[in-house]
Amino acid sequence: MTAVDVATGRIEMAAEGVTLGASFPPAVVTEVKPGDVAFVTVSVIDTRVATVTGSIAAVDQAKGTATVTTPGGPLTLTPSGTALGAMKPGDEVLLKLGLVDVGPPA
Repeated sequence: MTAVDVATGRIEMAAEGVTLGASFPPAVVTEVKPGDVAFVTVSVIDTRVATVTGSIAAVDQAKGTATVTTPGGPLTLTPSGTALGAMKPGDEVLLKLGLVDVGPPA
């Protein structure tokens, strides 16, 4: 790690001649310090995939739903029980969207 901003979750890391910057939820980087060695996974995102940022507005454990506030309005989702159990209002999230064109309406 070459730089860590625990207030914003922004980090910079150097590897094999390149410097990468990334933003994580601040809680993820609270104990990370410049000079630390970290294992980082990198995935190439399929060009048919998009992302939407948002934040958790509400969690309803009884219904198994979470409402996410997005730039386009609220979206209610049914995440896995494990994911739902870790969510709380105010958490920042990144929604991964995949697109499959099924053709014109019948």
